[in-house]
Amino acid sequence: MNVEERKIFAPGRPVVNGEGKVKSLRCGISIKVEENKAAIERAQRWFGCFVIRSNMAEEGESVGTGTELLRADKEQHGGEKTWHS
Repeated sequence: MNVEERKIFAPGRPVVNGEGKVKSLRCGISIKVEENKAAIERAQRWFGCFVIRSNMAEEGESVGTGTELLRADKEQHGGEKTWHS
């Protein structure tokens, strides 16, 4: 972090040997942000994992793919929401 002083000059031409008349001073803060890639990847792995319990068959014709299970789970949530309203 770095604090920087910024001069605001009064209108008009500056004097020949100087900057001119300072109207006010303002301070600004500059910071450097660095990405912590290891922490981001760890969080993405952790938050990208969820478990869906299902009563679908594990074998046979009615076995569902991950996408089908997710779709069925979302539809179930909508149905439950309707019953509890």
